[in-house]
Amino acid sequence: MRRKTKQRFLVHNARKGGIIRCLANVVLAWSQSLLSPQGLAHVVAMLCLGTQIVLINVFLVRYLSRTVLLTLIVDVPLFVHLAWFWRPESAHRAAPTQWFSYCWVHAAKVVVLFCRVMPRLPSVSSSEDALRGTDFTIDRAYFENFFSPTMLANVLLITPVFYGLLMFRTSKAIFGSLSKRVTVDLIMHYDMLWHVVIDMVDQVDMFYYARLAEWVGREALENHRHQLVQIQSVVPFLLFFSIVLQAQAFPGVVTDRWTIPEAKSSAALPQPEPVHVAATRSSEAFAQASPRQISGRSLFPAFATAPALPPLPEPEQRSALASEQRQGTSSLRLPSEGENPGEPPPPPMPETARLSVTFASEGLVSGVSSTVSERRSSKSSTVGQKISSQSIKRDEILQDERIRRKQLQALIQLIRQQSVILARKRAAMVSLWVVDIPFLFIRVYLWHMLQHSYFPGLGIKNAICIALNLMQYTLVALASNESYKRIKKDLADYIARFHSAGLEFASEGRSAEPSPELQVARTSGDPSSAIALATPSEAAASASVASTPAQQDARHAEARKQKALLQRALRRVGRETA
Repeated sequence: MRRKTKQRFLVHNARKGGIIRCLANVVLAWSQSLLSPQGLAHVVAMLCLGTQIVLINVFLVRYLSRTVLLTLIVDVPLFVHLAWFWRPESAHRAAPTQWFSYCWVHAAKVVVLFCRVMPRLPSVSSSEDALRGTDFTIDRAYFENFFSPTMLANVLLITPVFYGLLMFRTSKAIFGSLSKRVTVDLIMHYDMLWHVVIDMVDQVDMFYYARLAEWVGREALENHRHQLVQIQSVVPFLLFFSIVLQAQAFPGVVTDRWTIPEAKSSAALPQPEPVHVAATRSSEAFAQASPRQISGRSLFPAFATAPALPPLPEPEQRSALASEQRQGTSSLRLPSEGENPGEPPPPPMPETARLSVTFASEGLVSGVSSTVSERRSSKSSTVGQKISSQSIKRDEILQDERIRRKQLQALIQLIRQQSVILARKRAAMVSLWVVDIPFLFIRVYLWHMLQHSYFPGLGIKNAICIALNLMQYTLVALASNESYKRIKKDLADYIARFHSAGLEFASEGRSAEPSPELQVARTSGDPSSAIALATPSEAAASASVASTPAQQDARHAEARKQKALLQRALRRVGRETA
């Protein structure tokens, strides 16, 4: 029992130490990110969001009730989400969600502040300065009275600062090193930034129309009471819809739907057999072979059909035979008188005969061993050729996979940059129809109704922005159309090259398999067959290269095939993005 308790305690301490170590690494990486402009922008954005949430809630609690703190249900997760995604490379994925949620909550708060808080605040400035739009100030007298219209307006002016910081982080995440090069989408990104910021300042100026009764004076209030009430009733709706629709004036909030086929998993790639495994398998197969298979006709047919040689004597028999021969040679003598000489001893074996027998036996053994070694070397060479062919095939597949990933990354980058153009297009529509035109109409109507000799300063801004948006809308629409066509073409090239199995010819009604002549061209090993590895758009251009007639026919057939695949892929992409 004590041992189990001790083990649990050690595991708990190990997990706790791992969590602490992980948190320390995250804090260290976050501290290092503060040295970059993206990290500094993230910290300032967090300060802006937190400060605005606290100050707006202070105004709402003071002039309404504590019930308004229910908005913290959205504000706190939004702040945590902003703090969590602090890495620069994740800004283009997290910032659209943050800005979209912020705009909806902030629009509801602005309407409540306009209708219930702004009319109750004490006035510390003259009505004439407020009507002329010169009430934006940070004078010390205004800061002494915290609950004032100017202070509330300054709190609302944090919104364009927050938007600018998010746009800066997103531009670095989308364009990266390309942010130092002047491109159409980069220009539209920063053009949208200053357009939306100016519109937000214009919204804060319209926020002062909640105190319109004290601006116009008693005489105008008695003569045009009904018109002034209508203006104050329309302005909150315009503020709400303009702030909500400005949520789409951010890259990544609204994008076109592009369907990219799923890539094959890496498990489908052929795995080469290790050399030591193959050698072990061949050695085990040779060792498991029976002696009959080794010495029989199946393995050594040459030696099986050779004539049999006499068996060699054993070493003991060889030594005995040699001693007898020496004894016979030493005891050789002439017979004495009357002695039977007997049979003469056998003559000794000539040295050449002994050498021939020895050489014959050694030749048999060496022939068997050489055959076994040749067998092993042939098996090793076969295994090596198999391994080399597998490695070459795997290298070709990996090279094709690297090309596919590179083309896919370029395609995703184009889709990200297209989101900037789409956001600029929607921002122009929002600025034109929800901000500039209605705000200019209200200001001109009020100026005409009150018969003043001056015109509001931001009314000039409305007229200039209307002209700019009308002139730039044609350019934005053209850029959007060009980016759509480019993405569609590149996606069709990608599908036709790497996912052509699902494409079918509409005229022939069959799957997109290579024709027989194309298979011959691909397997012939000729460099001209490299056209099969080119993109469909490059295949048609390479068909005009001078070569032999057979190769030219193969090229033209491949070009026609790739062109048909490309047309089929374009129809598929257009059908899926419709």
